Amino acid sequence: MLELEIDFKYKNLKEQLDRADPRLRAVLFELAFLVKSRFNKRLLVTHIQRTQKVQNLLYQDKMEQGFFVWIKRKRFYSADKKSSTLSPHQTRPCRAVDLRSRCFTDEEILDMKKHLDFWFPYGGGKPTFLCHKNSGEHIHLQVPVK
Repeated sequence: MLELEIDFKYKNLKEQLDRADPRLRAVLFELAFLVKSRFNKRLLVTHIQRTQKVQNLLYQDKMEQGFFVWIKRKRFYSADKKSSTLSPHQTRPCRAVDLRSRCFTDEEILDMKKHLDFWFPYGGGKPTFLCHKNSGEHIHLQVPVK
């Protein structure tokens, strides 16, 4: 039997994952299986839960450019300031996990994205798998609000 191999950048991330949305854990375990079986590599979890302070630091450039603003823990897109969005890293239970991407080739990342977006569709035109370039390139997995 193939053993899932998931590493954690910090010790407390394992505990955060245990409290995360069960659907997020299912997506992460599926990805760990795929990565091990196809590429013989391991996943490294780098971030799960996020505070508002960290969120603001990560998105400071976008906020300064006017893409969105934060008002009482809610993200408002500056175009209308009506639709708010809380990061899935901030929800309880947490609905997002970040993974190190630099150990994967572009082809491997595309393969992972196609697999997860097909088998675990987010819905509403949003992806389950993203490869972000803000605050350092990383893989972001997310599941929708129930």
